[in-house]
Amino acid sequence: MRGAGVWLVVAAGAAGCGLDTHGLYRTSARTDGGSMDAGGGLDAAGTDAAGRDAARPDAAGTDAALPDAGPTTCPVICTDGNPCNGLEVCVGAVCIPGMALTCDDAVACTADACDPGLGCTHAPMDALCTAMPGGTCDPLMGCQYPTCSPATCAPEPCVDATCAGADCVRVPLCAAGEECCGGACVGAGCDDGNFCTADACGAAGCEHAPMDAACDDMNPCTDDVCGTSGCENTPNANPCDDGNACTDSDTCSMGVCAGTGMCDDGNPCTDDGCDVTGVGCTHVNNTAACSDGDVCTRGDACRGGDCVAGADPCTPTGGCATRCQEIFGYPVCVIVTGPTCDDGRACTSMDTCRTLGCRGNDTCGSGLRCTSSGCR
Repeated sequence: MRGAGVWLVVAAGAAGCGLDTHGLYRTSARTDGGSMDAGGGLDAAGTDAAGRDAARPDAAGTDAALPDAGPTTCPVICTDGNPCNGLEVCVGAVCIPGMALTCDDAVACTADACDPGLGCTHAPMDALCTAMPGGTCDPLMGCQYPTCSPATCAPEPCVDATCAGADCVRVPLCAAGEECCGGACVGAGCDDGNFCTADACGAAGCEHAPMDAACDDMNPCTDDVCGTSGCENTPNANPCDDGNACTDSDTCSMGVCAGTGMCDDGNPCTDDGCDVTGVGCTHVNNTAACSDGDVCTRGDACRGGDCVAGADPCTPTGGCATRCQEIFGYPVCVIVTGPTCDDGRACTSMDTCRTLGCRGNDTCGSGLRCTSSGCR
């Protein structure tokens, strides 16, 4: 006859969690309220048979679910020392709480609880065995009575029950690597194979809550969400800061933050640059060749940050000065009219510079014409 005293049974692993084959701690995320045990043991595949998803290292040894974000102030898998809080995950130097540990041992007559120091506990409660007088609670086999009958030894979800003499023998129906959730045997921990979901057994069956924070790639130019097949980091077009004091209108494009150069002052007589130490744009005067926009100047050059006009390209013709004049967009040398000159003929007077050159008044008489050798 089993004693009627209260037993205290602590689930395997004082912290209520197991260590998977990758060396990462996993805890239970069961919330079904009563089927299979939610302790933290490992199944044959090396995964936590009652836990939620844990991040798995990839081939390079980094965490495939949590993008490498440089040094942090906490390890990838962190803990506050309380196994009842579930598995905490470090994202961006912040320890994010996991799914609360559930301690259902699938034994109807045990009071399942979580002790912050011990982990899951399962206290047998004889008072819950009421099918007939004299019932006691076996922490492994459930309610036992002086005699066994279908009324005192009924099957439960995922658990078969048969009488063996006066004892009720209960046998879990779920295979290794399975657990009972929603009245059916499912994969351990309701694992959906998606690294960024928090898998748990809910009242209606397996639940898979996406954890977008686990997908943060620390890039402001991507929208990070947990999708049906894992992390999705979609490039966006958000405003950003490229860290360059010499750009403005910084915007994300194809996952990269880039701005538009703003140091060009449009002046060909300055050399434009950028002082990334914080000064920003710089503009240093140069002596480069330039154009003042006048077709009638040659040799324009920069001085003091301005384009200074060069010389007039026209030279004197026939003793008359010339100057450049723009005609239909082209430079044309024209004679400066007015000043006196000498047209080289002795038979002219009052020689002056005219449109066609140096010309004087003919002094030859009627019927004669002034030539370079005189009147003819």
